[in-house]
Amino acid sequence: MTGPKSHLQYSKDNTKLQLRNILNGYQSDLGRHYSSYYYYNLRTVMGLSSEQEIEEHYEKLKNKLHDMYNHY
Repeated sequence: MTGPKSHLQYSKDNTKLQLRNILNGYQSDLGRHYSSYYYYNLRTVMGLSSEQEIEEHYEKLKNKLHDMYNHY
C-alpha cells in the first residue's frame, strides 16, 4: 500500500495540463515547433525536485513566450 501523494508528485502530475495551458495560447506562433517545445519543457519539469522550482519554470516559460511573441 502506498501513502498519499506528495505535493511535488501532484505538481508533476499536473505538468501536462499546465504546459498545455501555457503553450496553447502560442500554438500558432510556435507552429511545428509546438510539439518539441512541449516535450522539452515536460522533460525539464519532470527533472525538477521541488514545487518552487516547477513554479519558477512556469513563470520563466510564460515570460519567455510573452517576450518572444509579445502577446498580452
